Amino acid sequence: MNKLFQKKHELFLSMLFGAFSISNDDLFDILYDFAFIEYRHLNWLGTKLAEEKQEFNFDYERANVKFEAKDNFELFTLLKKQLEDIRESYQSDGMFDKFVADEEYFIQKIDVLLKNEKNNQPITAFSKKRVLEGYELDKT
Repeated sequence: MNKLFQKKHELFLSMLFGAFSISNDDLFDILYDFAFIEYRHLNWLGTKLAEEKQEFNFDYERANVKFEAKDNFELFTLLKKQLEDIRESYQSDGMFDKFVADEEYFIQKIDVLLKNEKNNQPITAFSKKRVLEGYELDKT
């Protein structure tokens, strides 16, 4: 279950940083809300691990978490894949049933977002260009 905690943490980080990378306020709000629901899941899972006296290993390579995407659709597709992949790690009990229900809603919402081409905008948050809304920034 320790590996599941790591996967949930990576999913939370992907959603949170994904939200921060989107320039559209409405899309930001959706992903930000999803990220904090995932944070709650992470807290519940951590509590369960602690109650079962399982050790946490927080020492893992977070650099492997993919945050960057060229546009919103690529980001949504990456998040959807993470949501689908993590289900394989869930056990059968009430807490995990809640995770599945929440994440099924996330997937459905992402599918709706992917159907509207207006939602696909370039993501410039990871660009190394030093330009802000048409202003060139100092390169020193």
